[in-house]
Amino acid sequence: MRDRHNRTATLALVLAILGFATAAEAGNKLYTANLILHSFANDATGALQALPLGAQCNPANGGTTCLTETLHKGAPLSGSGSVMLTGMSPYYNWVFAKGAISRNTSGSLPSYPGISYILTTASLRNNQGNFRSGGGPGSFSFVPTLGAGQTHVSVVAGKNSFGGVMELIGSFGTRTAFSTSGGGKWKGSFPTWGVNLIGAKYGRTAMISGVISSTSLGLTYTTMAVVTGFPWTTGQVSVEAAAGYGFPTALVRNGYDNRTSQGGGTIQMVAPRLTHWAGGAHWGDIAILNVKFVPEPKGWLMLVAGLGFLGAVHRARPKAR
Repeated sequence: MRDRHNRTATLALVLAILGFATAAEAGNKLYTANLILHSFANDATGALQALPLGAQCNPANGGTTCLTETLHKGAPLSGSGSVMLTGMSPYYNWVFAKGAISRNTSGSLPSYPGISYILTTASLRNNQGNFRSGGGPGSFSFVPTLGAGQTHVSVVAGKNSFGGVMELIGSFGTRTAFSTSGGGKWKGSFPTWGVNLIGAKYGRTAMISGVISSTSLGLTYTTMAVVTGFPWTTGQVSVEAAAGYGFPTALVRNGYDNRTSQGGGTIQMVAPRLTHWAGGAHWGDIAILNVKFVPEPKGWLMLVAGLGFLGAVHRARPKAR
């Protein structure tokens, strides 16, 4: 009878240890994350040129070679840390702290006919991000007033409309110069490109501007654009934008949620953005946020320590005579 009682107590202790270890595993999670942005792109032709938020076509960033070089050399925003997963399995919610992923980078355009240089500098990080079931957009089609008929975004919602808002903050500017037919030079300076609209609230807009000057004509003027942003989703995003100084946009990107019932695994979210220049150019891009979760060590350590404790108790138990 005493042996049976001991076995029952041991079994209960094992189950308790497993339960605590599983709870710890499903709570805190270590993560690694990166964020890239495709812009001035056309999947239909295979030509993919990207801004320095990270270019999948840049072999230097671990990507593969595409039909054209990347517009700017750069690297994805990235970061790692620990977050608390909450909510119901498997669509666990979490909050990214401000500055959890970041990147300082700069780069220039590869050799291109008529362009003297394009130099971009970026010092970016994420604002606080909140991701949950129902936090992403549902399925929708968006056609802006400016550029109507030339630019649109379509989204097919992911499961449970998982997603949320996480804007980028920091500085992102570009300087450019190119030749004119008369032998002069045009120079431009764009101190910001509306990165805070990436992963913003649905349909949020902001005005950006740049200064263009001509050395041959002695002319300087300001050009403006309206940028529209949308939240992150695990669904599918399609962006089309006609005209853009030789860079029409036709992009499709997919999100997914491959996390397990314990909260480990990989989730990918996508967010579209539209840019409508007063001069008539219309651009589109899609940002991609990829996050991989793994269990915190303490859940496994608790399990190992607990089983080790059971072994010690078993060895110390008096043997039946």
